[in-house]
Amino acid sequence: MADVFLSAGVRTPFVKAGGVYARRSTLELSIPVVQRMRAQTRPDLLAWGQVALVGSVESVSHVAIALKYPVAERVLGEFASNPASALESFKKLMPGDFDLPTKGWANRVSGRAMGEHMEDTAKEFGIAREGQDRCALLSHQSAIRGQDSGFFRDLIIPIAGIDHDTFPRRDTSLEKLGKLFLRTPLRRVICTV
Repeated sequence: MADVFLSAGVRTPFVKAGGVYARRSTLELSIPVVQRMRAQTRPDLLAWGQVALVGSVESVSHVAIALKYPVAERVLGEFASNPASALESFKKLMPGDFDLPTKGWANRVSGRAMGEHMEDTAKEFGIAREGQDRCALLSHQSAIRGQDSGFFRDLIIPIAGIDHDTFPRRDTSLEKLGKLFLRTPLRRVICTV
């Protein structure tokens, strides 16, 4: 059996879409991450993907590269038995093998946006907007405390002058969160982000 190596997780900072990383490809952003992980461990093969695309495309079981489901199943199945063959399959992919969104990003299984799933979850568990706002405030405050204490320093690789996640808002409050809204594709107001 082949040896398996686990390397400590590292990543680039989380930033707003369309901002400082907008002109950088996922591959370009991932190179420093892979270089750091490779410096920690010396594997014979590296394979990597991305955590999520805009709209929370599920990527735990499939590399999030917008392949049509049957194509992804075939190629990823090849990786398990014959990685060299899988790489050859990647080289032969055609535009018709991809399933790029035309109406925005949605879960490839349900066809629904993340906001729609969040709304269903809030309804099912009876989570009122005020409870969501309190949870969101605690999340922002905890992230800021982690940044200030240096908790993320060895987990985040600075790139393009950014060395921390830019989503947490230092100045947020329950009042400010209460004024935020997110609309689903059906134009329903749902929950705090």
